[in-house]
Order: sequence, then C-alpha cells, then structure tokens
Amino acid sequence: MKNAFYLLILLAVFWMQPIAAFAQKASTSVKTDSNKGFYLLLDAAYLKSYATSGEYTWYSTKDWRMNGTNLRLSIGYFVIPQLSIGIGAGRDMYQAPDALTYPVFFELRTYLKAQGNSPYLMFDFGKSYKRDATRQEGVLLDAGIGYKVLVWRKIAMLGAINYNFKNFPDWWSFNDNIASWHYLKWHSISVRVGILF
Repeated sequence: MKNAFYLLILLAVFWMQPIAAFAQKASTSVKTDSNKGFYLLLDAAYLKSYATSGEYTWYSTKDWRMNGTNLRLSIGYFVIPQLSIGIGAGRDMYQAPDALTYPVFFELRTYLKAQGNSPYLMFDFGKSYKRDATRQEGVLLDAGIGYKVLVWRKIAMLGAINYNFKNFPDWWSFNDNIASWHYLKWHSISVRVGILF
C-alpha cells in the first residue's frame, strides 16, 4: 500500500508534464476567460493515513491503516478570477477498519494567477455521513496546495496534495448483530487529480 502511494505521486507528476507543455502552447495562442462564471469539478484521490485515534471494542488500534480513496463532484462559481467558492458531495472509502462515508462540503479556492495555468490553495469544510443501520455524522476538513493546467478554453486538469481531517464523535458499528459505540478521529495526506469544466 505504501508503494502504491508513492507510485500514484510519480504518475501524477509525470501525467501533468505533457499536459502543461500542451497548455503552455495553447495559452500563448488562445486568449480565454478560464476563471470566470460557473464550473464543475470532478476529482479523485488516494488517502494515506498517518495518525488515527479512537475506541474500537472489537478492532485493535494497532491493526488500523485507514487508507482509502475518494471521489468527489462539486459545482462552484468564480467570484473574481483569483477566488472561487462552491459546494460538493462525494464518496470516501476506507480500509482497515472498513468504512464508507459520504461527505457534503463547501469549498474555497484561491488562485495565484487570474487566467491560464496557476498554483492554487484549496479548503474544503463540511460534514461527513456514515450510512448503515444507524446514521452518524462527523466533521471534515481538507486543505491543500495544487496546480491548475489549462487544457482548452475552460477545461483544466488539477493536481493537488491535501491534508485531510475527519472526526466522528459517535460511530456505531455492528458485529454479529451486537452494536458497539466508538469514536474515530483520523488525519491523512492525499494525492488528488481532477478535471475542471
């Protein structure tokens, strides 16, 4: 799993290079308003947990990994070319212990440049919901740094490295039809790639 994390980072870096070269040529010949109006963002990430705490009555904390993947979709608006706000939802899947959560969040992005290729900072904050026999909710926070590569007109590829935090004060689970209460708090780093329309 550790090797897969490093491989994903390398692939993301190499994947962005040819796109950046193409976009550089495109940006010199075509003038666009890429950071204007509404946008749709679809992105995916691999999360590597580095600190997890909680109370699990039937799953030893020494066996926790809490690595996972997520897929998110958000819609937003460029308030000014260097600032966008939006809302989104998604699906986060974790392993060891297994968990499936559904985040609903607000997002804020600030871009260094008003148009074209640009570094950016991003912040997501909201709620994460666990759906099973009971419904629980927790807090989520993502913060990261990324780079936007304009491919054509308003279409751009995004790559980012994020810090992720989730906190579930009430986490009920069922093992052999016996309900047990836990709390979960985890921190992770993610590598994220996406496409902006």
